[in-house]
Amino acid sequence: MKPENLIEIGLTKEESSIYLTLIKIGSSSVSHLARRLEKDRTSVYHSLSNLQRKGLVSYIIKNYRKFYFAADPENLLGPIKAKEEYAKKLINEIKNIEKEHEPEQYIEVYEGKEGIRIVYTEIIKSGELLSYGASGKSFDILRYEIPHIIKKAIKRKIKGRIITNKKFKNHEMTKVPNMHFRYLDTADSLSTTTILDDKIAINIFSINPLTIIIRNKELAINYKHYFELLWKIAKNSN
Repeated sequence: MKPENLIEIGLTKEESSIYLTLIKIGSSSVSHLARRLEKDRTSVYHSLSNLQRKGLVSYIIKNYRKFYFAADPENLLGPIKAKEEYAKKLINEIKNIEKEHEPEQYIEVYEGKEGIRIVYTEIIKSGELLSYGASGKSFDILRYEIPHIIKKAIKRKIKGRIITNKKFKNHEMTKVPNMHFRYLDTADSLSTTTILDDKIAINIFSINPLTIIIRNKELAINYKHYFELLWKIAKNSN
């Protein structure tokens, strides 16, 4: 591991070097660390103090001298969790401000994976979804994120009715709890349409995925009526 890896989670370059050195050599005095890293002793002591505050370094006293050692690596999550909690607080405050000025209708367009992530976030918030044209492509694109998303959906007891082509009958998306599938003999489609409360999300799975989110209550009602017609026509798996 390189110091740069730890810089990514909030440590300075010197703090990263000291922490990794302590991991490798065990306990060490300030003077020994300074010589090993070719750093000024005062600078090393300052960085050690910062690492102590972050819960990443502790010390023992031997013969009236302090010997520092790396604490449990799990403590690396401490600052990240603190930032996450602070970010959640900010998000709630921002949402409260947005509610005061949120327009009744709008259109948002996203390119790439981010749009797909946003649709899943909207699904979790909504609690229920209606979708047609599903092909499971989002499972491929967000391969490593999908298990986490599914866990969150199960925890929140998200329900859904989904219409797809019968060739996807055994796709992993059909195994998600509380999702009820019906099937139509349709041609392959590049797009999936999802209806959520007063929003319609359209995922277009071209080479560079495109996501369109429309908020319009009347349009959402029309899409829901269309979905119900398709649902009556579609067949169960058996």
